Amino acid sequence: MTRSKYPTVLGIWDLRVVPLSLGRLLRLVADLHAQAMTSQGQVAGLCVIGDELHPLPVSGVPLSHDSVAILDNETCERSPFLSGLLSLEGMDRIYQSDSLPAFKEFAYERWHSPVLWPSPDNLDELGRLDFWYGQTTLLKRVFRETGRFNQISVKAGPRQWALDFFEARVAPSLPVVVHLTNDQGEEPHSNADMDEWHAFLKDCASRHDVRFVLVGTQEIDDRIRKLPNVLVSQDLGNTLLQELALVQTAYLFIGMASGPYNMAMLGGVPHFIFKNPDDDVEEMVEQLGNSIRHPFSTPHQKVFREFETRTRLMEEFDELVAQIDRSAWEARLARMQGVQL
Repeated sequence: MTRSKYPTVLGIWDLRVVPLSLGRLLRLVADLHAQAMTSQGQVAGLCVIGDELHPLPVSGVPLSHDSVAILDNETCERSPFLSGLLSLEGMDRIYQSDSLPAFKEFAYERWHSPVLWPSPDNLDELGRLDFWYGQTTLLKRVFRETGRFNQISVKAGPRQWALDFFEARVAPSLPVVVHLTNDQGEEPHSNADMDEWHAFLKDCASRHDVRFVLVGTQEIDDRIRKLPNVLVSQDLGNTLLQELALVQTAYLFIGMASGPYNMAMLGGVPHFIFKNPDDDVEEMVEQLGNSIRHPFSTPHQKVFREFETRTRLMEEFDELVAQIDRSAWEARLARMQGVQL
């Protein structure tokens, strides 16, 4: 039993509400850090609630009936989402249960005045958490009330791996991480226009001393893959955990509205992304209103609800490169590593 005078902040993910997804997970982690800031507590982990119809995305893991189990690292490593979650600061334990009341009882027995988020007392008529995973309501409220935003971060080990990767494969050029969505499903999607992106990336070779590192598991256009200023992370066998570290430590992030984008947005990485204006219209209005950024974002973080063109991509990239030089990137990395400048 752990009894600290500081509150322990724990997340809850209810698989009966929505499956695990990268962007929503990262936003939940940001929520937990906001809760920790306002309660002067510490983030300690997350519990996944499921049942036989909504199991963990890891084969061979028995469900804990009316009890709580701690998932070991070997189990978590079999899920990209869970291993990626454990790479984030504050995410030291992942628990599993089929019962919200059981986890609440477990938490109150183990920790002094734990902060559980979302609240296990706010349920729908089926006994599931009544919560919209992916919302930014709490982040906006805390920022409005305090003027502060706690960025999320991968742990020191993955950060150092990413810096070593950039040193070995990108230096002396500056690393720009890119995620191009290419979902094959019902429209509309915020899929990348590969023709426009290929033209933009090709033209950048003669304009900017950068190297583009494409992350994600979706299919990459062969024309883009063959460009001399492009590296494809999946071709090198990198994991989701490692790609989150690449996003956070990159000079810039660009691409489409996607899971990896959330690591840039919540981790303070300068970026711009494009979003199909016909996709998730109501959600985007709720989150952004008429703005091109979230209230807690930096001035160098932009979301464009429009279709990308090679001209718009180059305009925005030229502007961002002019505003963020190598020294600014190095200063951000130093702050990330806790170095006093």
